[in-house]
Amino acid sequence: MFLSLASILLAAAPALSAPTTPYRYYLKSSTDLFLSSSMTFNGNTNYVLLTEKRLAQPLSLHDSDGSITLDTSNVIGASSEAPVLLSNDKGLSDTYKLVVLGDQKSENYTKGFSIDDDSGALSLDKEGFGGFVACTAAKGVKQVYWYSEGEDSGSVPVICDDVSFQRQWNLNGTGSG
Repeated sequence: MFLSLASILLAAAPALSAPTTPYRYYLKSSTDLFLSSSMTFNGNTNYVLLTEKRLAQPLSLHDSDGSITLDTSNVIGASSEAPVLLSNDKGLSDTYKLVVLGDQKSENYTKGFSIDDDSGALSLDKEGFGGFVACTAAKGVKQVYWYSEGEDSGSVPVICDDVSFQRQWNLNGTGSG
């Protein structure tokens, strides 16, 4: 009896291991806004923080390379995902650079993101990365920019907030871990 139970558990072990497809969840900012994307006047799809939960877009973090893909179905009207790219293009200023959708086929996207298992906090292992800011773009909308380490110097513009992100499993709950 014990031997057959052990063999059943061993056979089930692969089914109990981590899934090969990444988990989907949301990113909530330290200012209680949710990550999403929106088309802008310059043709890029820029990331924005939206005050309404209903406009938040689910995303996936890929363990293989630490890339993040965002579900863009509500932006382009079709089932689609696109990776996050911390662009070197000037955003709000030379200091604050654009965070846009990259191109998965050409591997033009940012790698090295991770989520802390205990706290749910998003981090990025990228040389020179300093952090994120979210700046008012329109009523109820803040656009996300990134800055290099040492460039922020505590001089965030009045219309911006330093932000960090935390995983949120669903929009109805509060759990982040």
